[in-house]
Amino acid sequence: MHTATDATTGRLDSLRDRRRALRGEIVEVGHWRRLLRAKIDLTVSRGAGPRPLRPADPCICGEVDTSGLLALDLPGVCRVPEDFSLGALPQMRSADARLARYEVALREALMETTDELVKELTDPSSAPA
Repeated sequence: MHTATDATTGRLDSLRDRRRALRGEIVEVGHWRRLLRAKIDLTVSRGAGPRPLRPADPCICGEVDTSGLLALDLPGVCRVPEDFSLGALPQMRSADARLARYEVALREALMETTDELVKELTDPSSAPA
């Protein structure tokens, strides 16, 4: 025989599982968005080219050690592969926008689920007898 307590426990477990799954999916979407934005940044830098790095004025950076900066071959080290096509930027930006909308929907679902869980946990009528 199922009791109200069993039903409440099942509902709480279900809400906790849903929150756990939503949080995991938000982490995954965030990971993919970071990768996509990094590729967008690299693709843009391939087209625009990096500015040369020059040590900042000592009045600005104070005692920060800038020795060795001019010897760095940043353009060589940070060269972007040829397959980072500028023509792919619209597609990458579109993909990021879709991922952003999905992330917003996930976060809204997480907030709703959290609200339901809090309501269940604080509702005196659902407390075990």
